Amino acid sequence: MLINLGVVYNRVENRKEAVNCYEQALDIHREMGKRKEEGRTLNNLGLTYSELGRIAEALDCCEEALKIHREIGDRKEEGRALNHLGMTYSSLGMEEEAFRCYKEALIIHRNASALGWEGGMLNNLGALYYRRQLYKIALAFFLLARDAFEAIQSPDRDLVQQWIDGLHQKVGEEQFTALLSQVESQAQQIVEQALREGLGQV
Repeated sequence: MLINLGVVYNRVENRKEAVNCYEQALDIHREMGKRKEEGRTLNNLGLTYSELGRIAEALDCCEEALKIHREIGDRKEEGRALNHLGMTYSSLGMEEEAFRCYKEALIIHRNASALGWEGGMLNNLGALYYRRQLYKIALAFFLLARDAFEAIQSPDRDLVQQWIDGLHQKVGEEQFTALLSQVESQAQQIVEQALREGLGQV
């Protein structure tokens, strides 16, 4: 119940109350030896700490959550922890570390056929390339993310469309049209090559 209450507080952006709920839940799960719930709570707590700017604490929580989920073999939660860890690294400007986390999470979610999470990881990876002004690669990631969200009719499709629209506005009509014609038919190949070569080698 405390985790759910923390989620509600987060939704209304009452981060301090969310942290209070998560910290209480964490103590309870540790006392009861509920490792999966401990890991999930650490995940939520880490993300909330990150949103509060308490980055060192966020990293500690996300790393501990990842360790727990690996120990108990919970791949779904491991992927979630990697996503949160990647988001924290990204907020610190540690893009190589963020890339590694998102890539590993993407593989986990692909193997689990979790299209919503897969779309999220593709979108996050695209954002890293966008920030490096590698627009062709970014667009390929965004297009695949949009496809994944459309396949499950997720409202997150609108979020990735905002990235695509932002890229369109950034480069202008002519360049965007040229990019789209280059990328649309080979987005999958571009993404797979980028994943192989890594963020710093493209």
